[in-house]
Amino acid sequence: MVEKKQWPQAPLRLEAKNAGTILRDGDGPKCSDILGAREAWIFEADGKYYLHYDGGGEKGWLCCCAVSDDLKHWDKKGIVLD
Repeated sequence: MVEKKQWPQAPLRLEAKNAGTILRDGDGPKCSDILGAREAWIFEADGKYYLHYDGGGEKGWLCCCAVSDDLKHWDKKGIVLD
């Protein structure tokens, strides 16, 4: 009989709740995410949240940024790394 492999378990977990779509692609400045958005990560600094993501546009997939005060309403800044 083959023994089942046990995958490691995280000792600490944060509860997550799906809030639905918070940032739609396709309307970024200068068509920066016209072809889509992927690989998002968020960090907080001085009370503002910064969402960096890969935006698909005319030049391919480039790093874009959006800024928020409440994690619900975002101001897209467009491409930040070319």
